[in-house]
Amino acid sequence: MILSAIYQPQNQFCIAVDANSDEKFWRIITELARCYPNIQTFRAKKIEWCSFEIIEAIFECVVRLSNSTVQWKYIQILSGVDAPLKTNLEMVRIFKALNGSFNTEVLPFKLSRLQGKRVENSPLPPFKSSLSAVFSREAADFMSNNEVRFTAR
Repeated sequence: MILSAIYQPQNQFCIAVDANSDEKFWRIITELARCYPNIQTFRAKKIEWCSFEIIEAIFECVVRLSNSTVQWKYIQILSGVDAPLKTNLEMVRIFKALNGSFNTEVLPFKLSRLQGKRVENSPLPPFKSSLSAVFSREAADFMSNNEVRFTAR
């Protein structure tokens, strides 16, 4: 499991377990979280890759971490198949160099990818981004506590 490779006691972790996951896997993750006060877990909805449920699960983690009393500084979003290419110390240095910046890839969304699905009228143009992202506590708090998020969901 990736957690064993990246775990640091000073870091906070949130693990969203897909409702499709085996019950035994859910119990193992729950027991693991009971052993470490810096790990939060929850059972997410059934998730299909590239579905909105992924965003909902990530956002739930952002909200949970934002509501935490622990004073962390950055969130790094990783999926269950990601493996960091930097050590924790290297990531801390990168976070400091980012100086509060939001770091992710965002590209225009190609509507042709919808393959005949209906496109709703939206006040915002659609964009595509990588699942991986790094952003500050300030950005997480803004996303978690801003009233606009309720109308955007």
